[in-house]
Amino acid sequence: AEAQADTLVNVVSADEIGALPDQNAAEALARLPGVVLLRDQGEGRYISIRGMGPELNSLTINGALVPSPEGGQRGVALDALPSGVIASITVQKMFTADQASSALGGVADVKTLTAFDLPLRFRSLHVQSAHGMVVPWNRLSCATICSRVSGLP
Repeated sequence: AEAQADTLVNVVSADEIGALPDQNAAEALARLPGVVLLRDQGEGRYISIRGMGPELNSLTINGALVPSPEGGQRGVALDALPSGVIASITVQKMFTADQASSALGGVADVKTLTAFDLPLRFRSLHVQSAHGMVVPWNRLSCATICSRVSGLP
């Protein structure tokens, strides 16, 4: 897709996303040149394309422009889009005169998987674990373990 493009684009395929432990679409996009990941509470949430903030970029899902679900903000948070449902992500950084552009930095176009992209039967399992130390006010430390398991039968 990059070789046939008339403008400057970068593409991340599902194979590349699956090979790395990316939690969501924002973290998958951070591996592209010219794209910077903006974290919120330790997780990738927004992207900056060509140095422009998230409010100056656009996001489309299967070609449809996605508005921001948060009032008073134009940037779209990508932490709600898990990396497991993505077929490919194309980041377009330059535009031609015949293209309508709603962004100064660039447009990230997410192509999602369809039922025809998957084998007849498949299983999916996602395991995540975290360990941290919590220090209460009385200076006694205790260890906490958090884990999450999800899957499709």
